[in-house]
Amino acid sequence: MDEWARERKRKQIADQHWSWIRMIIEQAAYGIVIGLVCVWLLLFYDINRIGTMIAHSEHRIGFVVLLVSGFSVTFGMAMAGTAIWLRAISRDDE
Repeated sequence: MDEWARERKRKQIADQHWSWIRMIIEQAAYGIVIGLVCVWLLLFYDINRIGTMIAHSEHRIGFVVLLVSGFSVTFGMAMAGTAIWLRAISRDDE
């Protein structure tokens, strides 16, 4: 294999790598947004009186931060993991 072919293969692998990285970040961001929307719906519609309990709490900002961060991380990781799994089983990158 000559130097030109090796360089072309290296560039192809690097492009595929950055394509995967962009996809993972993009899907994690979508999951974070979905998590934020779920928290907003949970608090706005006062599901199971969680919004009322937080509103009457002395530490409501801390509880909202914990709720938002938990939902965002969970949904973000679920979306990123699902995207990785689906892309790994597809045959488009070959």
